[in-house]
Amino acid sequence: MRGMAFLFALITGSYLQAAAISSIQTGTASIATSGTTTSVNITDVNADLSAVFFTYRTSATNADDTLTYMTRTESGGDLTDIAFTRSGNPAIAVTIRYYVVTWASGVTVTDGTFSMAGTVGSASATPTFTKASSFLIFSYMTTGSAFGANNMVRGDLTGNNSVSFTRDSSTGSITGTYQVIDYSGASVQHSSIVLNTSTSNNDTITSVTTGNSFLLTSCSLSYGSTGIVQDKTVKATFSSTAVTVARAGNGGVLTCAYQVVSFSDGTTTQTGLISMANLAASGTASITSNVNYSLAIPTTMFSKNNKTSGNVTAYAVDEVSFDGTTVTGTRSDASDAKEIQVSVILFNTTASRRIFGSEGD
Repeated sequence: MRGMAFLFALITGSYLQAAAISSIQTGTASIATSGTTTSVNITDVNADLSAVFFTYRTSATNADDTLTYMTRTESGGDLTDIAFTRSGNPAIAVTIRYYVVTWASGVTVTDGTFSMAGTVGSASATPTFTKASSFLIFSYMTTGSAFGANNMVRGDLTGNNSVSFTRDSSTGSITGTYQVIDYSGASVQHSSIVLNTSTSNNDTITSVTTGNSFLLTSCSLSYGSTGIVQDKTVKATFSSTAVTVARAGNGGVLTCAYQVVSFSDGTTTQTGLISMANLAASGTASITSNVNYSLAIPTTMFSKNNKTSGNVTAYAVDEVSFDGTTVTGTRSDASDAKEIQVSVILFNTTASRRIFGSEGD
């Protein structure tokens, strides 16, 4: 989310084959001015072996005009199309960067939907997975106009075969989708960090190797009013022994669910920080070695913005792209300073792989 929108779930089970990447399809799409949805026809791939990751940007101010979620179309066991939808239709477009990652073996992807209507503050689902080796990705849209606590959702795997979504303020409607990725060759630590009217906090984790691990977080906010952007957007980082979540503001109680995913199948990772000064529309982070055929993702759904006033959703969402050596973050509203913590994942390539690239709808 950034939006990015976007959350994942990986699983290790009793598989005989190691997970190995088969193909990555990447490109851009856009929801047009005054539009609510766009669809992308992709090269058909096995739906059970494929997961979709995306980030997006827009200059729209309201949450219903900005927050975007992804749906999958399947036919005969294949993933054939992906679509991106928002509930509002302002005279402002949304730009989307997507990755369709398909493995050759060792992975099973399960997807589903969730919703929260009216005063409902939580939702759940029960796909089959093992929590200790799984990670979750999700995205959603909202009917609420203000970027407030009511449209901040945290998601996590709360037990074996149990997915939970929570918001700490229950007005307006949430509609979303999730993907759980059953992955042989990974272990995942799940927990949460609470910032109780504070700007940062950390949590100790079982020691990991940072060069084969990455972090995902999603946060909910308990606040008496809608709050301001710097209270809701965060920078999430990790070391070999701890996860840290920081924000520029300290309004309300921010609860962030985190997932530290560690690979044991030859997949490696690198991390970087994209910093944008006030009025800068983009920024970059350099990667130490060329890692083509991989995926670049932010570590949190709404990346840290230092905005001290206002409640514009566009401040929170960013498009993240990767050319093999440089990760670029781009935003459509360049108000105030911005930080995007990113991870680059170089998947195990034991099996053959194909790379597809496209720009446009």
